[in-house]
Amino acid sequence: MKKEDELTRLKRNASKLLQQAHKQTHAQQRRLSTNGRCRSACDQLDARIRKRLDSFTPVKWAGKPNNLSPLMFASHGWICISSDMVQCEACGQYMSVLIPSLVHTDVIVYQKSVRMLVSMITMKHHVTCPYRYTSSGTDDAVPLNALCKDVVNQR
Repeated sequence: MKKEDELTRLKRNASKLLQQAHKQTHAQQRRLSTNGRCRSACDQLDARIRKRLDSFTPVKWAGKPNNLSPLMFASHGWICISSDMVQCEACGQYMSVLIPSLVHTDVIVYQKSVRMLVSMITMKHHVTCPYRYTSSGTDDAVPLNALCKDVVNQR
């Protein structure tokens, strides 16, 4: 009974996190510049982030802490392909995001696992992947190749 209550609570938390991530994405879209070319490039990037974000469903992403949010992963090129598994859309690298259950693990081990996964959001990409070198913030997480194309197109 206790495990069922915990599972229900985790599912509820996962749903809330996904809703927050979607709201943050939409808020980011509203803040973008209305300048012609910049707006067009940003719309394309936003559409790609939204598409990646939609792959993170409550069934696939249950029980993750806030610092492992779907928005953080999506803004760094990751798509959720199955429960606790993501893949970079640019370099094709896979990453397991399975974290130990607090029921069966010491809190210190859990926290260390989460910290390691946070660092892997960028470091798990191939060395040549543009998402490996993006900022960890969601406001400026733009792949390097998209920035270069935008600069070339403006000339």
